[in-house]
Amino acid sequence: MPITKILDNFLISDDKVAVLKGEWGVGKTHFWKRYYSKKNKAKGIQQIAYAYVSLFGVNSINEIKKEIYQNTVPINEILYRETVYSKSEILAGKLLSSLPRLLKYNKITKLLFKYIGFDFNFYGIKSSDLSSSLEYSFVNRYLICFDDLERRGKSLDLKDFMGFIDNLARDKHCKLILIFNENNLKDNDEERLFNEYREKVVDVDIMYNPGVADNVKRVFHSNDQNFSHILSAASELQIKNIRILNKIKKILYTYDHLLNFSRKEVRREFVYRVILLAYVFYSGVKDVLYRDFFNRIQSRAMIDSYSKKDENSSAVKDFISKLHLEFVSAENLFDYDIDFFLKNGFIPFNSTVEDGIKSRNSDFDDIELNGKIEHIWSIFRDSFALNQDYVIQKLKELLDENLPRIPLGRIDNIFLLLDNLGVNCDNYANRYVDELVKNNKLISEYQRLANTFIEHRTLNELIKKVLMASKKKEFGLDELLTRLSNSNNYTSMHIETLNSYSEDDYFDWILTCEDDVVHKIRNGLLKFDNHVSPLPMQEEITRKAMAAIRRVASTSELNMMRVERILKISVR
Repeated sequence: MPITKILDNFLISDDKVAVLKGEWGVGKTHFWKRYYSKKNKAKGIQQIAYAYVSLFGVNSINEIKKEIYQNTVPINEILYRETVYSKSEILAGKLLSSLPRLLKYNKITKLLFKYIGFDFNFYGIKSSDLSSSLEYSFVNRYLICFDDLERRGKSLDLKDFMGFIDNLARDKHCKLILIFNENNLKDNDEERLFNEYREKVVDVDIMYNPGVADNVKRVFHSNDQNFSHILSAASELQIKNIRILNKIKKILYTYDHLLNFSRKEVRREFVYRVILLAYVFYSGVKDVLYRDFFNRIQSRAMIDSYSKKDENSSAVKDFISKLHLEFVSAENLFDYDIDFFLKNGFIPFNSTVEDGIKSRNSDFDDIELNGKIEHIWSIFRDSFALNQDYVIQKLKELLDENLPRIPLGRIDNIFLLLDNLGVNCDNYANRYVDELVKNNKLISEYQRLANTFIEHRTLNELIKKVLMASKKKEFGLDELLTRLSNSNNYTSMHIETLNSYSEDDYFDWILTCEDDVVHKIRNGLLKFDNHVSPLPMQEEITRKAMAAIRRVASTSELNMMRVERILKISVR
């Protein structure tokens, strides 16, 4: 039977006390207040007044009496005024007998206490135990909700409180709703004591246990861009706690302006990470400390934890091992921000979320692009259908839409295939290299190929030209020869760069070099002269170097002597 129906039956029955129990934070109070509001508007409550009283920090029965009086609102104003007036006559006798019956209930009560010696001020009543008793005398046929029983003050004895409830129910003809989480009673003795009194006092026991989806929908609108991710993650972790869901909502709404620029996959990663960290931070998992969990959930720690065989597995590792893959596979790029926000309540000055979103967007863009490329290749390799024009069309569409984003190795293969099918790709090659240069990505793309040779002739020439220019800018001829003459630690790129200089460049350098020129010529410019099996490029360097040296010798008799006697090169 629905809980609302159970409460409906309770209100019209002879039962006096109902317990509405459930886990911490699942929305018991919210549910009751919403139920009361709707029921009251529909005029479905027979009691004459209503009071909601939180017992949080309340230490005595007299405090409760005062709270009831100060939180009372009439349900049936006519009956309420009559009751107050009747009690006023008894308490004040002839003093109040002349008061008009049409005075509003609040004026009556204020006059009553003023005339019998109690002082009202802006904030309420300055009262004593006596005034609490007088206030309590007005209570009759009330509907009273007592909330937060488990968080009452230390001095409020549970036995005394349950006796007070019984008095309200039996002598004051009230309907009582007790809202609490019985799992949070202070100790086992309290739980035993409450269960004893429950049998005597409580008429109806109601467990409020909403589904995860119910509470998620209560906090988040179904049109929220994050809704499906929130519902999925909350269901996996069984998060019903309204307070935690509201904390999650605050974080997500704070970062929403950045998430507007994220792909749906990145949005999901961020949402999952927020929910996971907030869940552990606010509710706690048994025997799992948040700091230990946070450190362990980082990618490197995760790898280390699973690579080592630890017979004494910790609670943190056990908890993580049971998490759904989407929680533990998500990137930790956002963890610094989320952790900071959980502890401080605002975005850190050096937030990394925006950069993290851009990085993950790029990752997923690449995944999507690779999927498109693989689809086209599958059309090429998986059949012998007569679809050449279709394949060319799809490849050209791919280039037109994604040219600068396609990896160098794949673009080389695409150009080769199109060339073989009669499509000239030189224009594409020029545009591709220009884009890589503009975005400073050419060198990194080239390095990703390792030692793989670029087969498309135009593409290879364009890239080598740019790389040579870049290397020349990075290493001048003198710096390059210094490196070669002092070490054998060089790469093919160094050789290609040296060879890109002309005979004239070598000639000019020899004439102008003023620092250790002989050493640089012997061990740098002529480094490959004595190689047993020099590569063609190395032979080309030696040939141009010898020609330049002979030209230097011809510039003067002195230089002739230098070349012949110092470099031991015959030029006559």
